[in-house]
Amino acid sequence: YIFRKNSSLIGKAVELFEIEKIFHVVDPNKNISQSVEDYFRLNDGLWGKSQAFEGFNSWDSVVAIAKKEETNPFRGFVDLFENNDPDLIRKAINSSQKKESAEYPTLTTGHQAKGMEWDRVCLSDDFSFSSEYLHKDQTEEELRLLYVSMTRAKEMLRLPPELHDFCQTKLGQSPQKYAVIDLETTGLDPAHGDRITEIGIAVWQNGEIVDRYQSLVNPKRKIPAFVQDLTGITDAMVRN
Repeated sequence: YIFRKNSSLIGKAVELFEIEKIFHVVDPNKNISQSVEDYFRLNDGLWGKSQAFEGFNSWDSVVAIAKKEETNPFRGFVDLFENNDPDLIRKAINSSQKKESAEYPTLTTGHQAKGMEWDRVCLSDDFSFSSEYLHKDQTEEELRLLYVSMTRAKEMLRLPPELHDFCQTKLGQSPQKYAVIDLETTGLDPAHGDRITEIGIAVWQNGEIVDRYQSLVNPKRKIPAFVQDLTGITDAMVRN
């Protein structure tokens, strides 16, 4: 399962935990588990350590911001903790298996899935944007994340119904083949040594992917720590 938001992933983990199903969460930097721990830290007046809650030391402040508008990034976390027992959420995330296996589901986000592939991928319902929303100019980043998530599947990709309809409309039914290319890099300035770390290509025809290519690339230099956090691609992953 690939999710758009950390809070949606955590909600799925709780759902599986409650029915006693085991699972693995892709969380190499412990950002997802730390965001859960930050709920307890903020309620104790301590500063958050995760990317989501860095700079906050009060859960009430997070709630106040989240309730100002529907699309606030904190909304998913606030709804998650208001609708579930916080201790149950902590137990669910801590129950994640240490390694992936074909015997149980893997849960990840679009950001964490960069550089990874699976035979079968199911995109979460939190990717179900309306066509009107996705056609807005400011959603370019969302479309890039959607592309990355969709191209993690090697054999089968399951989309939410709304997203399937959007792809049919946005990508068209033309019989002509065309390629969509996505790059990850060490930075934005090749003149100062920035290099490619991943290339992904998807070939579209008649509104669906008919061919694909993905490869990590050794940039022959260190990847800055903040870029590793952003892309999920580490020095170890591109070493060979």
